[in-house]
Amino acid sequence: MSLRSYNRDWIKYLSYRYRTSDGLITFRLRNGQKISMHPESRFTLNETYLDRVYDVPGVDWGSCRHVLDLGANVGIFALYVASRNPLATIYCFEPESKNFDALRTNIKSNKASARIYQMAVAAKCGKARLELRGPLNHRLSAAGDASESVECVDLDAVHS
Repeated sequence: MSLRSYNRDWIKYLSYRYRTSDGLITFRLRNGQKISMHPESRFTLNETYLDRVYDVPGVDWGSCRHVLDLGANVGIFALYVASRNPLATIYCFEPESKNFDALRTNIKSNKASARIYQMAVAAKCGKARLELRGPLNHRLSAAGDASESVECVDLDAVHS
């Protein structure tokens, strides 16, 4: 399997190796999905759709009814699960506002059966600071120059 086998926009995908963009770029996949993302996260498409890193032995996505996507980013994993099982409900938690906007767009435009929450899943419920260290590198912290306030829920709250 190659990049061309899952990605209709494989030439565009390769071209971003040599150029940058401040905004989101959209790729059309051969399964009919369209995914908008930050150019820096292109490799996540390959990891998910080409290398199939989420195809864990013993996990049959086709039989899962509910799936948690914690730190959903722009929804690549959620859309992958939806492509494998359109009947599964995917619960996406993404606290960072720009990623959340792209997540909402991706879920809606692909008509995925997902519920999205602009929250972080943490050890305890409440407010925290999300330190922004690039499009793919965030962490909860006490404070930080490049940070935003986010709502947190714990796993017990997620479960209920």
